[in-house]
Amino acid sequence: MAKENHAYLRREKELPERTKYFFGQFVHGANKQILHPSDWKSFYVFIQAAHEGGTKLLQGELISLLIDNGFPEGNAESLSNIYYHGRKLLQSKMRLNYIYNRKS
Repeated sequence: MAKENHAYLRREKELPERTKYFFGQFVHGANKQILHPSDWKSFYVFIQAAHEGGTKLLQGELISLLIDNGFPEGNAESLSNIYYHGRKLLQSKMRLNYIYNRKS
């Protein structure tokens, strides 16, 4: 188990500084059992920061980071799924802007 925790910490250190900051803001302020509206806002800011920074973070890696920071496994899996879809939504928005701007 100690090796797994060490791997989680190593992965967190690989996050870009800005993304790591917003991840920390989310995990240290969130109610890990039931997220409140302000927790969701912090999570969305983390997703946005990860997107803007081009952070490479797989769903499984995020699950590990969340569990390591006190989230129950089910919540970590759900948040990871939301993170994935949030990133995909932001990517598709960029593509649509590119397509619409090229037509003008």
